[in-house]
Amino acid sequence: PTTWAIFSGILLEQSKAVADALEQHGWVVATLWRRKEWCCFNVRRT
Repeated sequence: PTTWAIFSGILLEQSKAVADALEQHGWVVATLWRRKEWCCFNVRRT
């Protein structure tokens, strides 16, 4: 089964570090939404 999650309220300046940490733990960033200085990740795990 595939699992999806949403991580929101992340500052754009921290987004690279957050994405790297998620990927190190087996998550794949499927979508990155941006609005002003904030972003949201849609991630999945298979």
